[in-house]
Amino acid sequence: MSSIFFYYSQKGCCVNHGVPASCQEFCSLQSVIMGGHPNPWQCMDHLAVITKCLTDGRNHMPCCVKQNIPEVCRSVCTGDYGLTTVLQHYSCMDYTIPTLSCIAEGIELLPGPPQEVSVEALSDTELKIKWIPPHQDVPVEKYRINITLVKELSALQEFESGTTDPKKMSKMPDGKKPGSTDSFKSFMMVMVDGNKTSYVASGLQPVTMYEVQITSQNSHGRSMPTFAARALTLSSPDDDPTFPAKANETYVGHLPNITKCCEDKGVPEGKCLRSLCDPSDEEDTKLSDVLMCEPYVNITFECMAGGADLSNCCQQRGLPDICLGFVGEMSPS
Repeated sequence: MSSIFFYYSQKGCCVNHGVPASCQEFCSLQSVIMGGHPNPWQCMDHLAVITKCLTDGRNHMPCCVKQNIPEVCRSVCTGDYGLTTVLQHYSCMDYTIPTLSCIAEGIELLPGPPQEVSVEALSDTELKIKWIPPHQDVPVEKYRINITLVKELSALQEFESGTTDPKKMSKMPDGKKPGSTDSFKSFMMVMVDGNKTSYVASGLQPVTMYEVQITSQNSHGRSMPTFAARALTLSSPDDDPTFPAKANETYVGHLPNITKCCEDKGVPEGKCLRSLCDPSDEEDTKLSDVLMCEPYVNITFECMAGGADLSNCCQQRGLPDICLGFVGEMSPS
């Protein structure tokens, strides 16, 4: 029963990701093992998607290492088809069967990744992380949540712009000053029970960007990590004079609504609006889509800036002068 389910579920994945009918036999472990495809080389351009579908979000790497599969061939075990040369293809062909055996075993035993991960700022030091369980019918015993600091914005912006209050800096311990490697915990890892679907991370820095990834685990191994979700903690009441004085009031930092702004400024609905103006669609955006929608790129940058002139900030960070028009008051023609 499970082999039938696996065949159809992975064929569906391939169809959803644009694999043509002539190559969909490779989306089934059974078909790959039996062989017989008249011209496998015509499907080379689709092997990355096919590999990602076959591995189904599980981490098969431990099995591949145990089977002594060469390192150059192991990227397939995590759904990342990294073979680029003819020599690599031929070198790894002898390891096709043990690799597929690891994938087949992992499909039966390993959990898939959680779905629909979201991160919401609750306060200046807390983020609420939510997800739904994997769609695969394999028990999850634990979720591993990795929280990585991406950028501390408030104090660093003051420090770079030269507007930091010297008195405030002099009272600040050395470990808390901007640029100090001890001023924050740059990485946190927490484990939560497999029956949970949310977690509140605390002890974070105010006005700081964090990146969150979640991995499902059980006694047999783990899934691949989810795509990274990012969120910004709120301003500290001590640092922000506009922060509500009443405890029952909620402060929400302003972020531009890029999609609505693009719609209002004339980006047509459909592929261009999704590719250029929908942050949630980033993983599925192709370069060809961006090039096709090139006439609307200026609008995208204008909407992302939220009406602010970011040219000085970008210039300080090394953006070439020819590109500054994208982030300033005047867009390049």
